[in-house]
Amino acid sequence: MKNLLIIFLSLTTTLLWAHTGIEHEKTTLKTWQIDAENKTVEASFLMLKDKVVFLEDKQQAVIKYPLSALALKDQMYALQKFKQIEQLNTTPSVSKAINWVSVLNQNFWLCVWFVSLLAAFLFMRLRQNRFTFQYAHYGVLAGIMLVFLSFIPKPILGTDPLFIDSAFTPFKSKVKTHWDSQYFYVEDLGLPSHPMMKGITAWQQQVPIIQCYTGSNAWSIPLNPVIATTPVPTASNFFKGAVALAANGIPIFNALNNRGEDSYLIGELDQYGGHCGRADDYHYHIAPLSLDSINADVLPIAFALDGFAVYASKEPNGTTMQTLDANHGHYLNGVYHYHGTTNYPYLVGNMVGVVTKDATDQIIPQAQSKPVRPAGTPLNGAVITNHQSTGTNAYSLTYTLSNQSYTVTYSWTNAGAFTFNWGSPTGTTTTNYNATICTLSTATDELLPSDSHVKIYPNPAKTGFSLDLSSPFNTTDIKDISIFDAKGSLIFKTNQYKFFIEIPKITEGVYFVKIQFPNSQLTKKLTIQ
Repeated sequence: MKNLLIIFLSLTTTLLWAHTGIEHEKTTLKTWQIDAENKTVEASFLMLKDKVVFLEDKQQAVIKYPLSALALKDQMYALQKFKQIEQLNTTPSVSKAINWVSVLNQNFWLCVWFVSLLAAFLFMRLRQNRFTFQYAHYGVLAGIMLVFLSFIPKPILGTDPLFIDSAFTPFKSKVKTHWDSQYFYVEDLGLPSHPMMKGITAWQQQVPIIQCYTGSNAWSIPLNPVIATTPVPTASNFFKGAVALAANGIPIFNALNNRGEDSYLIGELDQYGGHCGRADDYHYHIAPLSLDSINADVLPIAFALDGFAVYASKEPNGTTMQTLDANHGHYLNGVYHYHGTTNYPYLVGNMVGVVTKDATDQIIPQAQSKPVRPAGTPLNGAVITNHQSTGTNAYSLTYTLSNQSYTVTYSWTNAGAFTFNWGSPTGTTTTNYNATICTLSTATDELLPSDSHVKIYPNPAKTGFSLDLSSPFNTTDIKDISIFDAKGSLIFKTNQYKFFIEIPKITEGVYFVKIQFPNSQLTKKLTIQ
């Protein structure tokens, strides 16, 4: 029996401590544009110190330039490389960081086997005269069965759809949500509220237009995510389609483009981390961290298409982000989540949850974009300087090429008639296309309560709180009041409005109060001290 325990402990130790190391980026020469001297140099990045960039040329000579002397895209590249190096020097290695909650969750049945064998061993020591080889034989067989079960993907508790909905609530003017027992659905028209396209230096002559992510073509987030036995790396998978959906309804693609290049570092993305695909569909390639200033820190900024939430720089409980694993996330209280950062892979390193791919290497189910015109081609040297709305369903994009400025204007009607006026060195070309477009009836079409209509006091609270409603809403409009923790678990609900709502004794932290109205709902943050 002792030998069996020794073999088991050796096997268990190997399984628990086996981790994939981080592969360091190879040093390669890059073409740097030095705007201050109107020249280019071939060199590799060494470091950034006191706003001075240090480079090493092919003769291994060190050269340096003020950061401001570089072209904008190279300044961004240098800052990105600096952040990557800084993180490697200040963050403990992923291969040495052990999250025991994650380990126990991933090896649940192995832990059960270990505890069972340990209990049997102690029982044997106490009653040696009654322990027989037959019992040990049965124990080994049971252990083998449990090891086999440990390789079966393990489901986690289903995600409360109201928790997911709270992340999309601040963007309900652009998105529409609903759900069933299997998926949380998000409908939108593919155009964010923030500016688009400005700052792109590697442009394929695509512009953002409306997309019909509605009805049966809505985005689908699994409500019952399952931990995969082996996480799937995004560095070699999912080069088509989205890997996540931002809280504003905009899809997030792989950080690498379909050629395996970092879209951010090569200048394909605007200041918000997005650009347009071949269907003129706007999407992100990095974490949409700008949404964190709109959403509360403890609300997700996105959801991966495996069903797990993506947070920004804060943990779900409001504390500072902890060390990330190789998947770009970790467990908290037994629940896995990702984090968005400014360094590669920006969002998802490995897809932790079980997903299904189709023959084109994209995760399914997912919404599909639809082009209305032939795809554009790369316009080398073009820099997008502005993109703005010029009216209802009308936009203007300005770009520079060889120190000359050109404008593209485009629009569409409610009947689906698209017009593109394309400015270029050879003149302006006008093309027309017809396509089926859609509309989206969002909650903003109704009378909605806002943060200014509902106030919670005291906040922070200890034993309870009161709700203060302002015109045109009153207490009879409230259907029910629910309280959720940071994981989305319901901890309290009442169907009756009271002037002072007493809450059960709960631990200190951040919670969410959902006030249900006849045709809508409002979520408020509540701190318990």
